[in-house]
Amino acid sequence: LSVVEAQVMGLPIIASDNGGIPELVTEKDAFLVDRTNLMENLKLKMLNILENPELLKSMSQSSQKNSKKFYLKKY
Repeated sequence: LSVVEAQVMGLPIIASDNGGIPELVTEKDAFLVDRTNLMENLKLKMLNILENPELLKSMSQSSQKNSKKFYLKKY
């Protein structure tokens, strides 16, 4: 549940597009990267967030909002 924990803290998510991760995030709070050339894809997404403060703010707010659909009773 580390993705949900990061969302609760308002962090933008950068993760691979496999496993259950795509089910936990939205396009507004996460970048899902293809595992092909993973290191380069991760680097590009990190730089994108670092160089765009408004994107960081928007993704952070969306992350916190999305995290609210994951609550104790549901799990």
